[in-house]
Amino acid sequence: MVLLSSMHARWHGHTPLVHLFWRDLLAWGSLFNGLMVFVGLMLYAKRVDPVVAWGVHLLALPVNLFLVACVWRHPAAQTWAKAGAAAWLALTLVV
Repeated sequence: MVLLSSMHARWHGHTPLVHLFWRDLLAWGSLFNGLMVFVGLMLYAKRVDPVVAWGVHLLALPVNLFLVACVWRHPAAQTWAKAGAAAWLALTLVV
């Protein structure tokens, strides 16, 4: 229930932009993305079906897209935040 209310707060711009960008997007989003990359690579190294390994690797994509969309929708979002979120998303897609 807490997770859904915090997702709602992020989506509707009730979370301060500073927290949304630096803490949620860059810190937690990067940590989650790195974890999914690591687990996906470990599964691949253990000779698990590559489709499963890629599926685990791509689990971070919906979270990444959600966080970037929240930054873009935020009423206080300025050019630096939108550009930073787009650049971060591009980097996560490369990794």
